[in-house]
Amino acid sequence: MKSVLMLAYRYPPCKLYEVGGQRPQKFAKYLPQFGWRPILITRLWEQAESQRGSVQVTDDLSRDGSRFHINARLLKQWSGRQPFIVRVPCKPYLYVFLSEKLNQLSRHFILLVPLRKIFSMIRGWTLLQSPWIKHAKTLADEIIAETPIDAIFATLAPAESLYLATKLSRKHRIPLIIDFRDEWKKMYPYDLVLRLYAFRARRCLRSAAKSIQVTQELAETESKYLKSPMEYIPNGFDHEEYEFSPPEKGENDPFSLVFTGTFAPHSSLIWRGIRLFIDENSELINPDVFRFYYYGLSTSYILEQVKKYDIESFASIHSLIPRQEALVRQKAATVLLLHTYFPGLKGFATGKIYEYFGARRPILAVPGRNSTIEALLSETQAGRVVSSEREVAECLLQWFLEWRRTGDVAYQGVPAALLRYTRKKQTQKLAGLLDQISS
Repeated sequence: MKSVLMLAYRYPPCKLYEVGGQRPQKFAKYLPQFGWRPILITRLWEQAESQRGSVQVTDDLSRDGSRFHINARLLKQWSGRQPFIVRVPCKPYLYVFLSEKLNQLSRHFILLVPLRKIFSMIRGWTLLQSPWIKHAKTLADEIIAETPIDAIFATLAPAESLYLATKLSRKHRIPLIIDFRDEWKKMYPYDLVLRLYAFRARRCLRSAAKSIQVTQELAETESKYLKSPMEYIPNGFDHEEYEFSPPEKGENDPFSLVFTGTFAPHSSLIWRGIRLFIDENSELINPDVFRFYYYGLSTSYILEQVKKYDIESFASIHSLIPRQEALVRQKAATVLLLHTYFPGLKGFATGKIYEYFGARRPILAVPGRNSTIEALLSETQAGRVVSSEREVAECLLQWFLEWRRTGDVAYQGVPAALLRYTRKKQTQKLAGLLDQISS
């Protein structure tokens, strides 16, 4: 088997960037099935998010003063059937800590978003000197010295992971794949900074054998912007995570409209649509038979909206729950709510849609205005896109009447189309690219 060195700062159990960490985690999980042994360097998130005290060292590392070293014995004994994960412990600089806290708070308080963007911009240019980057470079050099590495894979964010991977690729003459993973331009809201970042990104791409994006539209637009060809590997769902039966539904369980995750506060259409649905069907709808369930970090915003539109009695609002519990809630839902409007992000597809594919429950996508998500739902027949409060009310009524008549809403997703978006299928595509650049 060949070996690939992976750099992924965001990786489970990182809670701040849980969705972003799923992509490298699933690549690492399935790569051994396609002939690749993944060695992955990430941050020790368990400690980073639980304490700010002394730095502890895991079994895969040893410590010499302020430097960390790879446990060469464990690396040599490693079979390659599972990913070899190096979790680098580090205490963040103050601005990194503040940036993380602002990222959390801005999910609840929209007025903090501009300040978060400024801190993200500063962090993007200074994290290169942070402890994680410094230690990751040292450990990567040691790993390459200890075992043959056939390719390097680095994923955004932070951008410095890409710059570090570029330096390693040049130094050791190992082919590199860069994974942009997201609409990276949203991280740099000011034109001058964006231009400087694009200049550095183009330098990275000159050293990369391949670069990839998560949607076809992003791959096309960014290949033009960065003047470099770009491959397309979408996100997906891990079919193995959904191999369980949802809880049995009771006779008194309501029609449940469920949203899990962070809610983007860019449109009030869903709240106006729910209000219209309730008002026009008051003889049928009450809090005992229809409920909206929310689980995530946007509780303050959701509470504000349900109060504003007088649907508080129909809503059950909960804070963030563990990922596996969220998947159970998704599979138990009558209908899953998906927010689709992200201003200024052309070609963007939230990773939430792929989770919902795994749950195999009907999706209500609101408020449209996203050609990528509309194309995915058209291909898979996994849900409906609505773009007005009238359409929201009519769609909910149609599904509610079916639920009232049969006890459920039939799922219309096309199995063959859905299977194109499993994490294993996407990893097979990545393995194909790795084979190309290492042959």
